[in-house]
Amino acid sequence: MRTNLLLYSVLCFALGWTHNLQGQTESIPLGLEAQIAAVRKLQPPLRVLYVAAHPDDENTRLIAWLSQGRSVETAYLSLTRGDGGQNLIGPQLGPELGVIRTDELMAARSIDGGLQYFTRAVDFGYSKNPEESLEHWGKDSVLSDVVWVIRHFRPDYIVTRFPTDGRGGHGHHTASALLAEEAFDLAGDPSAYPGQLRWVKPHQSKAVYWNNSPWWDKTLADQSKANPVQVVEVEVGDYDIVSGTSCNELASLSRSMHKSQGFGIPMARGEMKEYLIFRKGQPGIHAIAEGQDPRLLGHPGLSGLENFIRTGQTEAALQGLFALRSQIPQESAHRIDLLAAGLCGVYAGLRSEVKEVVQNEEISLYPELMIRAQTDVQLVSVEVLGKRDLYNKSLKYNVLWSDTARREARAPLSSPSWLEDNDGRLYHRSQALRAIPVDSASVEAVFHLRWGVEVFSVRAAAEYRWTDRVQGELKQPLSVVPPATIAFDRQWVYSSGTPVNTVISVQCHSGQFHGNLGFEVPEGWTVQPKFIPIDAGYAGEIQQYTLSLIPPVQARNGLSQGVLRPYWDPSGSPVRGFSEIDYAHIPHRTLFVPTQLPVRAFALEVCTGTIGYIEGAGDEVASVLSELGFRVEVLDETTLLEGNLNRYTAIVAGIRAYNTREVLVQAEPRLLEYVRQGGTYVVQYNTNGSDLKLPKLGPEASIAIGRERVSVETAPVRFVDPEHPLLLEPNRIGPADFEGWAQERGLYFASDWDAQSQPLLSWSDPNEPARLGGLIVRPYGKGIYVYTGISFFRQLPSGVPGACRLMANLLCGEL
Repeated sequence: MRTNLLLYSVLCFALGWTHNLQGQTESIPLGLEAQIAAVRKLQPPLRVLYVAAHPDDENTRLIAWLSQGRSVETAYLSLTRGDGGQNLIGPQLGPELGVIRTDELMAARSIDGGLQYFTRAVDFGYSKNPEESLEHWGKDSVLSDVVWVIRHFRPDYIVTRFPTDGRGGHGHHTASALLAEEAFDLAGDPSAYPGQLRWVKPHQSKAVYWNNSPWWDKTLADQSKANPVQVVEVEVGDYDIVSGTSCNELASLSRSMHKSQGFGIPMARGEMKEYLIFRKGQPGIHAIAEGQDPRLLGHPGLSGLENFIRTGQTEAALQGLFALRSQIPQESAHRIDLLAAGLCGVYAGLRSEVKEVVQNEEISLYPELMIRAQTDVQLVSVEVLGKRDLYNKSLKYNVLWSDTARREARAPLSSPSWLEDNDGRLYHRSQALRAIPVDSASVEAVFHLRWGVEVFSVRAAAEYRWTDRVQGELKQPLSVVPPATIAFDRQWVYSSGTPVNTVISVQCHSGQFHGNLGFEVPEGWTVQPKFIPIDAGYAGEIQQYTLSLIPPVQARNGLSQGVLRPYWDPSGSPVRGFSEIDYAHIPHRTLFVPTQLPVRAFALEVCTGTIGYIEGAGDEVASVLSELGFRVEVLDETTLLEGNLNRYTAIVAGIRAYNTREVLVQAEPRLLEYVRQGGTYVVQYNTNGSDLKLPKLGPEASIAIGRERVSVETAPVRFVDPEHPLLLEPNRIGPADFEGWAQERGLYFASDWDAQSQPLLSWSDPNEPARLGGLIVRPYGKGIYVYTGISFFRQLPSGVPGACRLMANLLCGEL
């Protein structure tokens, strides 16, 4: 094993990142353990590419064992960024969730030692077969991306997490295995995707394996004994006496980084087996398991270098390291510089006294450097934002050096570049950028140092620092921001066919900003005013304006929808929104993406009274209900346990509320009594895992939750009872209300219910039986209990008219 990556990952965040030639991130190795690990990364590379479909699909046990236990350069290729999943820690969904899950993968790799890649595929939610997945993405586009990663990373072996026969369940899972095996055949063929050869060369990996696990197949141990080359057994629980950790401990920490998916797991220790099933090519990965692959023995000069480091001979270690420069593969050359910096005890930073700088405006930055090993190092120059300052001075041992760099912030915006162009199928990126999992810092310093006659460089991202009296020093990357951003006061505009007002907030990040804000409206709609002149009074000023949106006359009797697009006049350039993602386990992110406001005009009747909302894992249903005209109150624990629930017309439980809210176990009798006395209680989907607080839901525990879902958003609907009161009042629900839905119909449908419960809708995915558990109504006393797996949490924020009308009926209807 190479290093205790728990400490190493902390240092990665603390000391800043540098990009290597493969678009990955590595930090200066400080301390004996990290430096020994860095030495072993210099050996002739033996590489394994692990392939699956989503963040959290990867087997961190195998990645940690390969990377740490066998010093194999290991990368995980996730077809998607997980943007179609759910979010257990906050309200972000879609591309914003993709940002979170991308950074969770990067955090996981910083622990288990792997590298990370993605294709351009958008996670469009659950898919039941690979054909649907590949048709949605465009098979050739995603296949070309897998070929690109193979040619870029150049693995000896490819390992898939899922089989090709569909046993992996999710269509994306099976598609990932099929694509990996086909890409294995194509990557070495120069006639396949020849446009890639401007940047990479064809590469033929040796073999493809499928990573099977004992919990899938109990016979694997016997299969391996019978044929150890075809079914390779791997012990992933090895303990390393130097670091004091085992591979499966690192794997547990890595797995627990997937916090948005609720994948925190207990620490695993001790014996644990994984299996690699040969699929195609030439078998050989068994040599890695046995420690017999000659490349595991390393470069002959590395053992002496490692010994110098272990014995604290810094000068000899540096001399031996630089002697290896001409013998190290080009793609590992950056690691010479990183290790040299580590041996010199380099601290490098680029401090900012402000959190953000407007693109192209001036800022003062403060490069900082310290040499904490007793060796003679000279600072040659520092490069910041395209300008290099020369110094040629010796640095004093353990004394902080700093200077001031006044620069114009001619740098890209601090926003994930892959968000810029998304058509619902792919995140479109130029070929050269497709191997880069995350963008490098918008602003960084490059320090050019000299030891003897050898020159090496280190990088440091610009960051803003402050001190919290409880947590100590905190920091976040310096953000490069647009001169102005806007925010609407709602996710989408609803109109019953009459004019409606919305408030737009313009944040002037630059105190010098002057612009003319214009609006492009859907056909038939008008907006007043058509233009808004913006003149900043000071940096940070927020100006608010009211827009009046007038739908076409015919919208009063039907449906009219489209998108309001703001732009800067006269250039026509798009206007950007501003959002932040800030969770403790991943880096702080700012997002500046072109913004727009969906507008909808449709017939909708709502009831008076107040709706109580019980927050679950995080959704935006309550805010949309407010926009539709409902009066909504979020219910706290005191209200649930002691308050007068009878004053609410209806109560709604947010998604996964019974998975995440312990208070609901105590509150359940009061909620059911509220229903018995005449209230309506609508429970949105919950998962049926071990964290479900109650084994069954509803009056008299009448409803069991299953795993059925309908993933095709256009699946035809059948009304079990078209004349049921909840389908008639206050809005008559018909087939047109199920058009234009987003991503899916629903998930975690009820699997069983008693005779008094009634399903209202039936639908199914292609070639599957009817699914009746998506909307279950259970009369109880004078009231109504509803369990629904319908994905209202996606449909309402997306402004799907029919879903809004159906939810209104559930809240307002009577039996």
